[in-house]
Amino acid sequence: MEQTQEQETEQAISKVIADLMDYMERTGTTQSRVAKACGISSATLSYFTKGNYGGDVGSVADKVRDFLEIEATRAATKCKDGGIVRTSAFGTIQKFCGLVLTHKVVGLLTGDAGVGKTTALKAFSKDHPSVILIEADHGYTARALFDELCAHLALDDRGSLHQKLVRVVEKLDGSGRMIIIDEAEHLPYRALELIRRVYDKAGVGIALCGMPRLEKNVQGDREHYAQLNSRVSAPCRARLLTDGDIKAYLESRFSGYDSGCVAECARMCRRNFRLLSHLVHWSVEIMRKNALSSLDNDVLAQASEMLAVAR
Repeated sequence: MEQTQEQETEQAISKVIADLMDYMERTGTTQSRVAKACGISSATLSYFTKGNYGGDVGSVADKVRDFLEIEATRAATKCKDGGIVRTSAFGTIQKFCGLVLTHKVVGLLTGDAGVGKTTALKAFSKDHPSVILIEADHGYTARALFDELCAHLALDDRGSLHQKLVRVVEKLDGSGRMIIIDEAEHLPYRALELIRRVYDKAGVGIALCGMPRLEKNVQGDREHYAQLNSRVSAPCRARLLTDGDIKAYLESRFSGYDSGCVAECARMCRRNFRLLSHLVHWSVEIMRKNALSSLDNDVLAQASEMLAVAR
């Protein structure tokens, strides 16, 4: 007996539900994460998986099916995860953070975009759970900074900026903790001065990290930041990749590569860690599509054409 269109639709939806349940079990992905990716509520997804959803079931099924297809494609093209490669810059930043934490001083870390500052800072904060890591954004205000500090410290963020400063200082006083502010070049004068007050009153380590212009911001064109600048006792500059760094990164991502690849990568990515990671990503994709087992300069040339910034 031929199936009706309604039966075929029901079977298709049942298969989507079964595929989703299998995916969640295999990957450990939560229902809330799937719902968020699909653009629906967790409640909707819950009713859908139980076959009790009273809305447009077909629309939800389409969103779930699309999510599963995207995840399958990502899994098939995922680059080998060689973990964090401890480059020279990574080691420098780790030592810098350790010094600021241990001696409870104000440190200033600068480096060009793409040297791996954020990766190293996140790794340090992960290894030291007591460390507070804040990533400043464009337009970041002093109030936004202290709202985030209050959130990290589980403090009441109501009231004036001064009241928030007092609460933060009281919580941190004598704690021996450390505050890392990444992309600190975005902080305005008032925010930097208040962070100085946290250092003075609570005696915690402060690491201001960002682009080279952060040095000029802290120094101030008219000595506006003289008090903060005088407290910086641990200046540090993160450097670009060495040949050894590039070699280690390639070895962590490829089972084999031609001897000339290190020099070619250095030329193409200008010894920039972020550009190198992008170059490697597209090289892996090219090798996968062409069933290649070893990296060579031809693959790198094709990958570089996919990176407008690397031309």
